[in-house]
This record gives sequence, C-alpha cells and structure tokens, in this order.
Amino acid sequence: MEGYSRGVNNNTMFKGTGSNGLVIGIDIQNDVSMVSYIDETGLTSVNVTFSDGRSFKENPVSADRWPQIIREGYSGQLEDICSFFTAMIEQAKKTSGRIKVGMIALTVYDFNTELLDSIGIIMEKLNIPDQQWRVISHEEAYVYYAYNQKKELYSPGVMLLDYQETGMHCYLCSDKKMGGKIVIMENSYILASDTVNRAGNRDLPLSQVSAEIIEWLQEILTDHYVASVYLTGRGFDVEVFPQELTKFLCNHRKVFAGQNIYVKGASFCGYEELNPMSQNHMIIACHNRIATGIEMDIVERGKLKRLRVLKPGTNWYAASRKYQFIAEDLNEIKLYMMPCNGKQEYMETIDVSGIPYRQGKMTRLDVEFNFTADNKCNVTIRDKGFGDFVKSSGKVINEQFDIV
Repeated sequence: MEGYSRGVNNNTMFKGTGSNGLVIGIDIQNDVSMVSYIDETGLTSVNVTFSDGRSFKENPVSADRWPQIIREGYSGQLEDICSFFTAMIEQAKKTSGRIKVGMIALTVYDFNTELLDSIGIIMEKLNIPDQQWRVISHEEAYVYYAYNQKKELYSPGVMLLDYQETGMHCYLCSDKKMGGKIVIMENSYILASDTVNRAGNRDLPLSQVSAEIIEWLQEILTDHYVASVYLTGRGFDVEVFPQELTKFLCNHRKVFAGQNIYVKGASFCGYEELNPMSQNHMIIACHNRIATGIEMDIVERGKLKRLRVLKPGTNWYAASRKYQFIAEDLNEIKLYMMPCNGKQEYMETIDVSGIPYRQGKMTRLDVEFNFTADNKCNVTIRDKGFGDFVKSSGKVINEQFDIV
C-alpha cells in the first residue's frame, strides 16, 4: 500500500527544558479532587491548597454520575461540574502566580470509557484544546511519580499500596533494559476480605489486619526486591501506623505515605508531555499502556518502508490512529506486532481480498485503529473509491484481535 497521509503522535518521556506554560495535574476521585502544578525552578510538583485550607475539593456531583449527567442532559449539573474544573484551574494559576496554562494532565480513579468520554466533553465545554490536556489512570500516574524521584528510590523496583474500601491494591514496578530501551513493567495484586475491607473503610483499626497484610506481602515479595514503598488510600490515612506493619515495610526499604501521589504523578506526566527531551528512552508498559508496538509495510515514493502505527507504551485511550492509503492489488494486510516486554514478535494478518481491485491505483482505503483496552485492538478498513472516477463498493472490513 502506498501511504499519503501520515503523522503518528508518539509519546516521549522524561524531563525537557523550557517553559511552555503552567502544567497542572488534577486527580479526579469519585467524591473529591486534588490539584498540583509543576514548579519549574526545581522541577517539583506542588500541591494546591484551597481557600478553606484543605488540599482537596469536594466534587459537586460524584464522578461516577458524570456520564449519566451528560447523557441525559442535566445541563445545570454539567455547568456545576464545568465551574468546578474552572475553579481548580484558577486556584492553580493563583497559587503558582502564572496565567498561561500549557498542559492539564488528569488522572482518574476508574479508567473506563464512559468517564473518559465525559471528561472530554467537559474539556470541550471549557474550550480547552485537545492538545492541551491528557488523561491517564492512577497506575500510570503512580509510575510517573515514582520514576521522577531519585534513581535509588525506584531502582531496582518500587511498590505502591493503595488501600481503598474495596481492598488493598498493590502495584509493583520494575525496569529492565531491552533493545537499548528501559522498559517499565508492572505487576498488580489485590487483597480483599471482610476484615481488610472494613479496615480500608476505617471501620476497624489497621492493627487488626496487619498480620493478614504482612502475610500477603511476604508472598508477593518472595520473587521481587523493592527499594521503596509508597502508601496511599483511605485505609492508610491514619495518625499512627501499627508497629508490626511498620517494621515489616521498613525492612531495608524506604517507606513514604501520602494522599497526593496520583495528583503529583499527573503533573509530572503533563510536564513530560509538554517538554519532551529524549526520544524512545523509556517505555511505560504498566496497566492501561499498550506494551506492543504495531508496524505495517507501505510504499512511499516507490520505496518499501515500515509505517509505525503505534509506539509501545501508548495509553490505549489515546491510541486511535487513522490513515488513508492508495492500494494496488492487495489481498491481505500484515501487521507486525512487537512486544516491548521480552515476548516474541508475531504477526496479525487481515484479509482484504473482498475489496475490489482496480487498475491504475484507483483504490483508496481508510484504515482505522481503535482500542478498547490495553490488550484489545479493532481495525476498520473502508473502501473509499477514488473521487469522481471510481465509486466506493461500500465494502467495510472489521477485524478484532487481542494484543499479547
């Protein structure tokens, strides 16, 4: 196939230079939200405090209801939500002493399509251009936070324990050098039981479930070494930690507790989106990131080339791609699938023999890639004909496959 419309948006990572406007991070939880911004003097993330002295702001409506509000047209509540976002942005501008906003990075407690789409509509209502905002999951925000600390705090591994009402979530990250790149990979675990969940909801003291938590973590850490442990979530929002749990966690490890890890990670993400410095230096292959690159053969100006459809480490929600090609006699499209996590490369083949062949390069195809998760890819191929010369056959090919 011969490509005549290209331009893949490839993410880059780690710190750059220059000031392109204020970078704001927003952590959207179900009932409250937090805000931070990047202080470029020391490249640090600063939490925003609101007029009531608190570091969080209560959502006007629970975030899990935002999709319904937009879907059913509750304009008054949508206006309240938009005003809420405006207030958070204005408070970040006021606190930082800056006016121009360069990037807003949001992280959400539940990375689902309905909530993400509703945030997109809110951004549109606020007249914030697509290129000035990003949305990532809590897992991604944690990686951005952890890997923007000193190297000795994340190498060779780092762990986050997020203690919520529905159980304790463990995200264990490590990085390995593969093919000249540093790949950040993540394993996730969850501990849930009646007593653990009750302590996460603050109905039981943390000391009553410490033994159960320690036993669970001992099994996880049998095969992993971590340099640092980060604690967040309601279950850890206590004045005094149980001595037994503290002793276990601090055994040859640095331990940090706080409720602002995700919001600070979001601001680091925003900064690195706005000020990229190094291409292909590190690849985030955690949950909600596609860990497999996708390429395909094309002919450009008579020369066979590989088109990079997707760079590994791309957030699946931001991974949609659309291309137009002029096709010659073509029966199949081969997609080269290249995992960045050490797994073997493989190929996906799409049968396009049903699209009529036309001589003289008179076949124009739209090829669209969409993703519904970090391991689910949908490819849609449409016969577009060739202007007024050749009408489209109306043929549409849909192919779905899992990404290894």
